[in-house]
Amino acid sequence: MEILSLQNDCSLINVDDLVAEPYASVISYPKADNSNLDDILAEIKTLGVESIIFEGPTRIGGLEVLGKGCVGIVVKAVLNDRIMALKVRRADANRPSMKAEAKFLRIANSVGVGPILESYSKNCMLMELVPGQNLKEWLSKLHRKETAPLLRSIVRDILDQCRRLDDRGIDHGELSNASKHVIVVDRPIIIDFESASTKRRPRNVTSCAQYLFLGGSTSNRVARILRILPEEQIIKVLRQYGSSAQDGPSFAELLRRLKLTKKNE
Repeated sequence: MEILSLQNDCSLINVDDLVAEPYASVISYPKADNSNLDDILAEIKTLGVESIIFEGPTRIGGLEVLGKGCVGIVVKAVLNDRIMALKVRRADANRPSMKAEAKFLRIANSVGVGPILESYSKNCMLMELVPGQNLKEWLSKLHRKETAPLLRSIVRDILDQCRRLDDRGIDHGELSNASKHVIVVDRPIIIDFESASTKRRPRNVTSCAQYLFLGGSTSNRVARILRILPEEQIIKVLRQYGSSAQDGPSFAELLRRLKLTKKNE
């Protein structure tokens, strides 16, 4: 959790000032619409947000934001001197509200997965700010075999979180390309549940394992550092896990065969 420490920072904008450009076109993306903007600003105030901080790696017009997706724009928000992440539904999003995503995040939180949900409304979702690097960026900085214990711990943690989601009956939906859906701080945090569903069979473990171990520059780096099994053997192991009960013992066996267990396990 970040504590607000900015003083006279031009990126810190009071909620009442968001009615003006260039802020209005970001909050009511992709274009400022007075009716939509009024609704969103009213909801932001109801959630207790006092101001927005336009900082982050993504640019919309001349403003910086934390992220831009098909469903929403994510910005930093100030709530009682805490800096949070605020996701605002795009006006052209293919869903009527943020409520389903908030529901899935709350379920994920119940098993210790995802950024902590603070509150939500029809168009907004306020949650814990995760200030780390996305998984692809974090992995790109690992090269030497000395980093193997750290990488093994992070990968094991990611897969364990995926198992908990599987057990809870939630399929994240986008972990086959986990590069931007896992943030690494001191530990990995799975984010962005906008494509999640309880109507599909959960395949979080196998989807994420395929991203980590099979094909592409990311899996090549993981394989080089961890010295794991050849790809054909990994495919066999994942297929066997997928056809198993996918319970605690079968997951433990999966970790063992992927050489991800701790030395004393």
